[in-house]
Amino acid sequence: MIRPQRQAIITVCYHLPYPTISTPFVWPVHGGRASSGSLIAGTVGDDSGDSISSKNDWYCELTPMYWAWRNHPADFYGVMHYRRFLNLLEPIGRSDFIGDRSLAIESLGLDEHTVLDTMARHDIVVPVKTNLQAAGMGQSVASQYESVHFASDLKLCRDAIASISPEYIAAYDEVMHGHEACFYNMFIMRACLFNQYCTWLFGLLFSIETAMNLSTRDRYQQRAPAFLSERLLNVFLNHRSKCGSLSCFERQVVRVTEAGHFTALVD
Repeated sequence: MIRPQRQAIITVCYHLPYPTISTPFVWPVHGGRASSGSLIAGTVGDDSGDSISSKNDWYCELTPMYWAWRNHPADFYGVMHYRRFLNLLEPIGRSDFIGDRSLAIESLGLDEHTVLDTMARHDIVVPVKTNLQAAGMGQSVASQYESVHFASDLKLCRDAIASISPEYIAAYDEVMHGHEACFYNMFIMRACLFNQYCTWLFGLLFSIETAMNLSTRDRYQQRAPAFLSERLLNVFLNHRSKCGSLSCFERQVVRVTEAGHFTALVD
């Protein structure tokens, strides 16, 4: 049976009960449904079809992303979080009180018209880059990672890239030695680019998962595949931009609370 193709699918990852925001293409997804006792109200599970839902403790928002990639054809794909969204409209002030979380779609330009109009002009939308030096978070992307995670993760990752996709080594080194990157594992991108990214990213992470001995780590550090993927999105885009034209649109990240407070996390 051929599944109908949708124009856009933006997965919004939930791992605990929280007021959902949804449209025909903004999908609240229960990340890690396979290991949960019950489905979070208002969401769909990431455990049907081809799925890595059982690895959610390690892969976080990547399990809904994988599920969408492997099971639901679309023209554009996006990843956001239950409290963090990309703002496709004019940047908001540092903190605004909208008063109604359900207005996030309209207030942040995540309606169908704005999303499709934006993607007609760009290949990918990502968060505004964070300058780590200016933010007092380290001298480089690599040193910032090493200050809060396992330094050995970066060596495993680089070794795997050298073995599996050596054409990405230059981009990896440039990003890791640089002092700015987009974080949060959030984006909207064209399907062709998304397919290339997922094939590369998951192939890489699966190849180093065992060597990281994740089961021996505390729950926070078990999330290494998700932490690495934040940096690897930058590596992928760096490489792709050097292979040809790539229209990358940087936008503000906004935190939306249950009560309707909108706070700019990235200006």
